[in-house]
Amino acid sequence: REGKLFSLIVSQDDQMYYADSGFYRLFPDLVKNSAQVLDAIVSDSNTSKENLAKLNTALIAKEQATFDVNITNDGQRMKARMSIIPLPRPSGYFFVSARLFAEMRENVSIEISRSEATLLMSLIAKKTLCAQHSLLLNG
Repeated sequence: REGKLFSLIVSQDDQMYYADSGFYRLFPDLVKNSAQVLDAIVSDSNTSKENLAKLNTALIAKEQATFDVNITNDGQRMKARMSIIPLPRPSGYFFVSARLFAEMRENVSIEISRSEATLLMSLIAKKTLCAQHSLLLNG
């Protein structure tokens, strides 16, 4: 899609469970550490204090939020609009999407199709099962 920068799935504690190729391209350093990815993205913004507060409120309350962030790629700074949307199941997971910011667009909401939601939930379930299995083995 035109203007789309990245999509990912994070848990309520800001742990990354899925990221698309756009995220890997824009944030190669964040891929190595899958914790606090949203904090790191939002912190690079001019309004980082307000955005961090808005992000934390959305994660705790499991609510949708949208805010503007600055993303640096290949020495160029881009303004983007990032949306965080709670997934209906499993509870505590969020779909995050960022698009290039366009002044003429206002209040663009992001919706995901039923098939995309089903795929996302199956990816989360698989990752959760793998993590639980790892804990049992390494206990």
